[in-house]
Amino acid sequence: MRKIILIYFLSTIVLKSVAQDPTFSQFFQKNPYVNPAYTGIYGGKEIHTITHHREQWMQVPIRFSSSLVSIDWRICQKNLGVGLMALQNIQGEGKFTSTDFSIPIAAHIPINDEISISSAIQTTLATRKINWENLIFSDELDPILGEVYTSSATKPNESYFRIYPSAGFIITKKFKQQRLKHNYINLGIAGHHLPIGRNSESFYGMYENSKYPTKLTIHANWFSKINGIGSFSTYKGGRFIGDFFDYTNIYYKLENQGSLKSQNESFTSMSFGAGVSMKKLVMFGIGYRQGFRKTKDQDGENFERSLMAESIIFNTVLNINPKNIPYKIYLTYSFDMNISDLGYRFSGPTHEISLNMYIGNITCRNKKRKGIGHWLSGGKEICDPFPKISDWDGY
Repeated sequence: MRKIILIYFLSTIVLKSVAQDPTFSQFFQKNPYVNPAYTGIYGGKEIHTITHHREQWMQVPIRFSSSLVSIDWRICQKNLGVGLMALQNIQGEGKFTSTDFSIPIAAHIPINDEISISSAIQTTLATRKINWENLIFSDELDPILGEVYTSSATKPNESYFRIYPSAGFIITKKFKQQRLKHNYINLGIAGHHLPIGRNSESFYGMYENSKYPTKLTIHANWFSKINGIGSFSTYKGGRFIGDFFDYTNIYYKLENQGSLKSQNESFTSMSFGAGVSMKKLVMFGIGYRQGFRKTKDQDGENFERSLMAESIIFNTVLNINPKNIPYKIYLTYSFDMNISDLGYRFSGPTHEISLNMYIGNITCRNKKRKGIGHWLSGGKEICDPFPKISDWDGY
């Protein structure tokens, strides 16, 4: 009986979360999913690919998982970034599945030697599918016998397709001063599922006003090199911290999806964290995320705020640079520990892993060359607004 109640409770969560995008802990990577303006932002040298998978709440008997695959590159002569992205989100052991196919296109404009701006638009073909036969409703349950009745709920269409537009903007600041020459700052804003056209998110055709909520994202990233800050002692004498710890990364993201005005509820999450790398080989980080929901009261005037999730996040990034192979690889693992009222003992951990790759040594020339040599040979770059500044470029 306890299991049936738990399944019913989590099925309700699935239905309430239909209109929410999945959240990844590793948003600090230059991922077009966070902002389409990241598409080709570090282009001019390599094709960028990301493979990403997240398993949420491992001890919960109903599955919540998200998978992402993307590829992006720079069309150098035009200073354009182009990408392809596929996202699948599975909730409740397949009770609800969403699959998105996106094409982001970004323009990267260097203002001067220190500042570059990037803007992007994105078109997404979204599919939604619900497995109606596996859902359990309250009128199917008997307090003693369990699931014995047939639900009176009306069966909807089990799948539909929609097209959603998105847009993003990023400004990048690189520092020319010798002491800060390895530092840069990214500031960005993105809007997903913009309220343009018909974007009803209802399995019932009669509810055409059930709009998919727009998601607004604000994010920032500060990457810097440690230049001998402080010291520590060893048996061989003092050494600078900068000889051991070389780079730091500080990141922040604020997301809001939904509107109290038009949809009577909204979901907001705030995430921030920091990481430090050692010997250009591994970066360790820790972060914090809090998510809460706002809903209007019965009078429709005031709103109530309730905490939905709270986590501490531990990250580990391996910087892999195979010799004699034109690949750059970042392997990242994240461990989310739930500290909200739901409880870690009940939910268990959340695991997230990604493979971030830069393939080849693509370089642009002033003159167009034929064949693969145009892409893989050396030469003068004309489209990369900033030169390589660290071994963590693109991370």
